[in-house]
Amino acid sequence: MSIRIMQRVWDTPCRTHTEKLVVLALADNASDEGYCYPSISTIAKKCDLCEAAVKKNIRTLAKAGWLTVNSRVGTSNSYSIHPPNAVTPHPPNAVTPNHQGTIKE
Repeated sequence: MSIRIMQRVWDTPCRTHTEKLVVLALADNASDEGYCYPSISTIAKKCDLCEAAVKKNIRTLAKAGWLTVNSRVGTSNSYSIHPPNAVTPHPPNAVTPNHQGTIKE
C-alpha cells in the first residue's frame, strides 16, 4: 500500500464518489511508484461494486488521465496510478497537519 499515492488521491477531486473509491482501491495495492496489479474481482470486492462497474470506472479514470492500464495476457491487468496534483491548496494561515511522526502497526 502506498500512503503517498493514497494521499494524492484523497487530496484530488474526482468526478464521482465511485471513481474515488475505485482509484483508492487501486492505490491500496500500489507501490510508491503507483504500480499495482489487482484483479477486477479484488477491486470489486473492496468497493462493493459489480465487476462491470469497476471496469467502467477504470476506463473513465484512464481516459481522464488518472491511470494507465497495461493489458497482460493470461492474468490481471497492471495499472500505473498517476493522480493529478491536488488542485485545492490549504488556505492562508490554515493549520496543516504534522506528518513527521511515524505510525507503528
